[in-house]
Amino acid sequence: MKKLLIILGLLAICVTPKQTYKCEDFDDDPVIEKIQHEEIISRGEYIRQEYSEDEILLARLIYAEASATNEEDMYAVGTVVMNRVESDRFPNTLEGVIYQKGQYACTFNGGSKKFNSEVPDRVKEIAREILEGKRTLPENVIFQAQFKQGKGVYKKIGVHYYCY
Repeated sequence: MKKLLIILGLLAICVTPKQTYKCEDFDDDPVIEKIQHEEIISRGEYIRQEYSEDEILLARLIYAEASATNEEDMYAVGTVVMNRVESDRFPNTLEGVIYQKGQYACTFNGGSKKFNSEVPDRVKEIAREILEGKRTLPENVIFQAQFKQGKGVYKKIGVHYYCY
């Protein structure tokens, strides 16, 4: 019974941002291990919360361009970026597309305050999903702005026109 109470107590561990603890039971001695950027999901199991440089870069752009709207707009902004990476009309790297001269105002002159601020985890998760292949717009939609451009408008979300 005492061992059960110890284990239950260890499983009820508080999760703090960017700092989590994992417990394992070795030979009747519970061991608690500190894990950076991970989250306990059940009985000592955990998932990674660490983000790659590309995920952070895309999340920063999405946050700067669409955080005042909604998740549909955030996915669309990220999709346009990836459509550009995959298009022969734009640079073929994420960094090349995001920092291409004259394209994203939030990156001009060292970047906007929002582009350089801390990005919420949900936006990082959206960026991760997009980099893993999730798309919400057709591949020919390569323009996103507060005005119409290109050959036509595919969709308008909030203040943004998504054009091909």
